[in-house]
Amino acid sequence: MVGGKLKKLMNDTDTDTGTGENVTVQTPSQYFDSQNKNSGSYSQNGRDVAGESERLQRKQAMSSLLEVKNMTHFFGGLRAVHGFNLSIEPGQIHGLIGPNGAGKTTVFNLITGVYTPTEGTLTLEGKNIRGKEPHHIASMGIGRTFQNLLLWRHMNVLDHIRLAHYSQLSYGLFGAFFATPACRRQEKKIKERCYRLMETFDISQFAEHMVGSLPTGPSAGWRWHGPWPP
Repeated sequence: MVGGKLKKLMNDTDTDTGTGENVTVQTPSQYFDSQNKNSGSYSQNGRDVAGESERLQRKQAMSSLLEVKNMTHFFGGLRAVHGFNLSIEPGQIHGLIGPNGAGKTTVFNLITGVYTPTEGTLTLEGKNIRGKEPHHIASMGIGRTFQNLLLWRHMNVLDHIRLAHYSQLSYGLFGAFFATPACRRQEKKIKERCYRLMETFDISQFAEHMVGSLPTGPSAGWRWHGPWPP
């Protein structure tokens, strides 16, 4: 049947057919390309263009650290958040800015599991986190602060940031008491990560300072944030 169509197309001319319409002449390769386009699978120079586009989209989605798509939430009949989208790549720092009542805090509550979005998807490193409990999301690497300071004035800045890793420790109570090799390895890794974070925010010079001796403004930068991403 395809051969018949090709034969007809090749035998037609591009002259007037007598009905006022022009006939389009296609080569076999043009014919198959048009059929592939119509079927949703388009090849060009031997490449599956549609397939490559789909694979690229999947790769981009997997490379995102945090991906929020079309997130919407209602409180009864009040729509607090509508169609919120966010994509954060590893190493990026984002800010969320808006007037009072814009829904900023609600967005953080939705992402961290305090509320479950009415609609939309939330993924962390490609894993679905929508509907998970806050402590599960925290153990996966997302922490948050509330609108108040939670500081232990007898502890230094480094210890405050180390506390943010509490949900990612695996050496247990026994390891903590007896300083097992696993405990020492994890604590060393955490300490190195804390210093990298402090260098990022240019506060490493305060690492050994007690927070009680520091003004409130700078101390807000190292208050307890919950677990940091690895």
